[in-house]
Amino acid sequence: MARLKFYMSPGTCSTGIHILLEELGLVFEAYPLNLLAGDQFKPEYLAINPRGSVPALMLPDGSALTSYRSIACWLAEAHPHSRLLPEDDEDKVQVMAVVKQVVQTLHREGVVRIFTTATFSDEAVEAAAAPARARPARSAKGPPTGAGRQRRGRGAAGRRTERSGEQEGIVAGKQLLTTQKRQ
Repeated sequence: MARLKFYMSPGTCSTGIHILLEELGLVFEAYPLNLLAGDQFKPEYLAINPRGSVPALMLPDGSALTSYRSIACWLAEAHPHSRLLPEDDEDKVQVMAVVKQVVQTLHREGVVRIFTTATFSDEAVEAAAAPARARPARSAKGPPTGAGRQRRGRGAAGRRTERSGEQEGIVAGKQLLTTQKRQ
């Protein structure tokens, strides 16, 4: 009999699915992905989950479930003896609404804060605000001191970017400062 194949990454929401699989006593093969190394974007994984995210659960029939909610719902429905979901349809809908809320809000915010910790620290906020408070000294001969120098900033997605004379600050996914260009 073919086994379930579980694609996961420690420390992500796939941990919840891992707990459900263990709680149900199911036999499965675990395939840990190193997200920082980009394993989720390798062609062999994208063939299973085109979204390139975890978790993913390959079922014995060869089909794949590729979201937390779909996997959790399938596990609960496929194993009713587990009582992971209530029997009453209205109660079931309420449970699924809570799961949706947790996955779409709390989980998303937690992941952002875990994987971009520096963006949310007091030092990062202070460093991002400093350029707005300290205007560059102007020399008598022209542009502000340091103009044209490469400066590192954070792009809108929080990734490091290289821009000439430009810096952005990002806090909680929102722009903290408007972009300043030195001329």
